[in-house]
Amino acid sequence: MGKEQGITLIEIMVVLAIIVVLASMAVPFFSQTFENVRLREAARKVYADLYQAKVKAMETGGCVKVSFNSSTNSYSMSLYNDPKCTVFNSTLGNVSVGDEFKDVSIANDVEIDFDNMGMTRGGVGSVELKDSKGRTVRVVVSFTGSVRIEQ
Repeated sequence: MGKEQGITLIEIMVVLAIIVVLASMAVPFFSQTFENVRLREAARKVYADLYQAKVKAMETGGCVKVSFNSSTNSYSMSLYNDPKCTVFNSTLGNVSVGDEFKDVSIANDVEIDFDNMGMTRGGVGSVELKDSKGRTVRVVVSFTGSVRIEQ
């Protein structure tokens, strides 16, 4: 009889062992990647909400104040009837960062006010977000009202 061709059980076991070793080395890489994604997504959410606050202030001719609170890990947006943020109208929304983005928190307390021209009152403002590993991302608002994310 001729020699039969095929794969032995030992060869299959060796290939599976190699796959398991490679997969175990990749797990820490993927978990770190997911944490980075959560931090960047939280920064994008803050960016979008600040931009929305700016637009709302220009639409209404009033002022929108965005207040970040590190102790509650949340921020709120409030509408005022005047450009100087003195006559309160209504709360536009509250966002809990920890509820939406696991292991991400607000690192500093800050209030950013947008006037009826879309500019900030009081100059440049920034909010810093951090994750459980200590990595940070800042969302910065210039005095002209432009919003950007800094890694």
